Amino acid sequence: MTPLDLARAFLQKGDEDEVLLSKLVTDTEVSESIFGFHVQQAAEKYIKAVLAMDASRPTRAHDLGALLEEAETLGHEIPPEIMDVQWFTPFAVQNRYPFFNPAPPIDRGGALDLVRLTRSWAVGIVSAE
Repeated sequence: MTPLDLARAFLQKGDEDEVLLSKLVTDTEVSESIFGFHVQQAAEKYIKAVLAMDASRPTRAHDLGALLEEAETLGHEIPPEIMDVQWFTPFAVQNRYPFFNPAPPIDRGGALDLVRLTRSWAVGIVSAE
């Protein structure tokens, strides 16, 4: 698999999480921890799409801040408007288990917009190749 193929595969997987988020954005039966998990997952996959352009396999990590830092180190400019996506890192693991603090309230519309901005940034980089 080429770096471009891997990047496109990450974009596709991120899109799957984004579709789910768009369907659940107003569904109050879905918990904050589940919604936040899919925000984190979509953002992680979009950032890893960018990283895939520079390496055959991005780092296996869920820390969105560390992944953005890695992208920046590789020369990709990180738009300030997507930096808040780091806030969703705890939803990858911590907020999935009952022995951690409960998930904080999420502005779901704002979170979905943040995912879409992250996608747009990633697609711009992947499409430039």
